[in-house]
Amino acid sequence: MMKSQLISIFPELVLVFSTLSLLMIGAYMKVGTGRMVGSIKNSAFVLILCLGAIILLEHNIVTVSLFNKMLVIDSFSLFCKTVIIFSAIMVLTISYSYFEDKKELFSYEIPLLMILAVLGLMIMVSSSDMLSFYMGLEMQSLAAYVIAAAKKGDKRTAEAGIKYFILGALASGILLYGISLIYGCTGATNFADIGTSVSANATLPLGVTIGLVLVIIGIAFKLSAAPFHMWAPDVYDGVATPVTAFFAVVPKLAAVAVLIRILATSFDKFMPEWQQVIIIISVLSMLVGAFAGIWQQSIKRLLAYSSIGHMGYILAGVAALGVEGTGAVLSYFVIYILNTIGIFGIILFINARDKESERNIKNISHFAGFYKTHPAIAILFTLMLVSMIGLPIPPFAGFWAKFLVFSAAVNSGLYALAVIGVVSSVVASYYYLRIIKIMYFDEPVTEIKIFCNNDKNIKAALLLVTILSLVIFIKPSLLTNAAKIAASSLF
Repeated sequence: MMKSQLISIFPELVLVFSTLSLLMIGAYMKVGTGRMVGSIKNSAFVLILCLGAIILLEHNIVTVSLFNKMLVIDSFSLFCKTVIIFSAIMVLTISYSYFEDKKELFSYEIPLLMILAVLGLMIMVSSSDMLSFYMGLEMQSLAAYVIAAAKKGDKRTAEAGIKYFILGALASGILLYGISLIYGCTGATNFADIGTSVSANATLPLGVTIGLVLVIIGIAFKLSAAPFHMWAPDVYDGVATPVTAFFAVVPKLAAVAVLIRILATSFDKFMPEWQQVIIIISVLSMLVGAFAGIWQQSIKRLLAYSSIGHMGYILAGVAALGVEGTGAVLSYFVIYILNTIGIFGIILFINARDKESERNIKNISHFAGFYKTHPAIAILFTLMLVSMIGLPIPPFAGFWAKFLVFSAAVNSGLYALAVIGVVSSVVASYYYLRIIKIMYFDEPVTEIKIFCNNDKNIKAALLLVTILSLVIFIKPSLLTNAAKIAASSLF
């Protein structure tokens, strides 16, 4: 039995022992120019090994309950882990030149902390108990707090890190209080046992209802879903760009995955009660993401509000639940991650500097006339932004993402939610189209010098996400069928 359990968690063991080994190696390495670069390469290699181990498990998938039902390995968890590991590898790939150029501002341990955050996320998506879920969440959060404030000597980064830590600690406290209420009313922390306990009642007990709402609020904070989004714009704008990419791409799937597992396993019978809460958060997220993004000048703050809006669309799929809704959510995440990696790859590929101070700038207005100087990158950036809107223009598959979640909402009778989603998408298209207009039709800012760093890693990442997106655009069934198979293991 122990042998089969160890095989099932082999990807996690790879991360644990590799990270500890790399930490020890780093402690004895001399401080030099290759130290940070070596850490990034080693971290990416470890994640690739982990991804290979997960793929091997997927070929021989059997649902396995581990450690006294604390963890579960099934198609759903393995699908989520595959996407999480892939996104982490891509973030490290597009961040390579940034960390190499600014190695004196970052510690050797930053890529390793990203691996530990990924380990926490993997525990979260495999959790079948509130305690293992909370342990994974805190492992990810503690690593993320350090990563957020990782840039040495930068006051804005330190401020963003402090905000993230304080609000994150508050959200964790709310979540833990919700878990304690559920435990106090049911006498169980295991998802299945909680479901058995509450199913004996005709209505959901008040204590459990309050506890579930608090758990949803805690998870919504991690998703930066409105009205619990207040940390996202400041943190996204204040931290280093690779860290922003990591926060925007890697953790969100795990939070949604564990929310779906809790709702499907423990509270499926009481869907009308919790569905109202999810719908409210979804609507607020879509509207905040659409309207608040209109006035943003910083590209990273704009992407923060864009992320808030996309979490609203994803929660529309969660509200539908079932195989179709969950499959739509998983498919949306894959497409969203590909688009977001591409956009951050382009942002890291571009350097916009004030000619006098040589200070790196990332304001939207500084893309003025970008098409005239770098037409190929401008066209690729345009296609990614159009995909974020949800228009059916190849090679990026944003249209299918929104089509799937809105179809799931309509098929579940949530017509108003789908209409609000479409309207908010139209409103949000303004700030995406505004960037396109600035790139193509505005005159370049004479005080700003824009150039591309010609990084081969970013080029390779952009090529890969473009190819994958094109494949999904042409034949979405490849993704949707895999997502439905993963979702079916929950229902």
